[in-house]
Amino acid sequence: MEIQYIVHSWIESLLAGLLGIIPAYHPILLSFSRPQFAVFAYFIYYVVSGPVSFLIGAYASTILFSRLAAHFLIASGRSRRAVFLYLVGFLGGLLISVLYYPVSGIFSARVPSWFIFLLLSLASLLLVLRSRRILVASLVFTLAAIWGVLLLSSVNPVRSPLQVGISGIFGLGAVIPSLFSGRGSPLRPLHDTSFSLIGIVFGVLAAMLVAYFPALSPAVAAMFIQLFVKMDSESVVTASGSTASAALVLSLYSRRYGMVRSALAANIPVSVSVISLIPYAIAATILGATFLWIVFPLLYRVYSMRCVRALSALFVALFVLSFFGVPALFAAFAGAALSVLARSLEVDQSVLMGFLMVPTMLYYAPV
Repeated sequence: MEIQYIVHSWIESLLAGLLGIIPAYHPILLSFSRPQFAVFAYFIYYVVSGPVSFLIGAYASTILFSRLAAHFLIASGRSRRAVFLYLVGFLGGLLISVLYYPVSGIFSARVPSWFIFLLLSLASLLLVLRSRRILVASLVFTLAAIWGVLLLSSVNPVRSPLQVGISGIFGLGAVIPSLFSGRGSPLRPLHDTSFSLIGIVFGVLAAMLVAYFPALSPAVAAMFIQLFVKMDSESVVTASGSTASAALVLSLYSRRYGMVRSALAANIPVSVSVISLIPYAIAATILGATFLWIVFPLLYRVYSMRCVRALSALFVALFVLSFFGVPALFAAFAGAALSVLARSLEVDQSVLMGFLMVPTMLYYAPV
């Protein structure tokens, strides 16, 4: 029975990770009986879901996403190149963050609440100021913040409001606009396998911010880094992969000191040795990357079809309705409306992170 149980758990964790090809799905919906199963599922999920999000977003709005690195590569016919750089960054971020383990005690230091409040305030200000249309970005950020406060309030009837918010803004909000675009360009083979270490290193630095400070998403942390270091589109894509893997590993380090910075870390008891989980993370990364590289041509053709994108939107809606109920579905559509509004006003989607940052600022406000 024990062997059957272990085999069943491994299969479940494998499927949970590979379901990263489905918009708005997340392993947070599952419970894992053993830490290694959770690690295996989460690393496969993030390896696969990153490039899939590139595909979904690339069809959402040509005007908006031409300013985003991955979508720029896709628009220029270098989709394979974008996937390759993301996977290289993901593996590189994993390896560097593992080497960082001997000095990971830095996460034991407690950050004063007033400092977190100031940091989030600065991040919010930078999110708005980096936009070419500051007044419009301020409006969208304010609307997202109001929606976030209502969604995350204690009297709100929606269960798992964070997951509902993400499903609305970055799930429905990305898929619905893509229904009004055409097919993508033919997929070109990969000829250039070079990459820059700059993206990997600065992606890890962004992950350190995510692991140390609450409410900083990988996207916002990466924005902080890019304010001081100018990177080309390929380096930014590499950094996105590096940030994704390093943020997972570093969140396990911070978990030892009572700071939960990811859904994965919440599944790991403090008593479990982080080092014992690293082989599972590496194995999952290799397996997920291999799977993605093989099926990517198929995914590229599938997500270029409008009917498939319509099914994706329907799946996200049913997903929210089934797991969280009718109030959550209305909340998710409200988030999708904010996302569509941001796109129509040509505002960077990062300002929508106000839905999470402002409620957290209010929580840490020195009052």
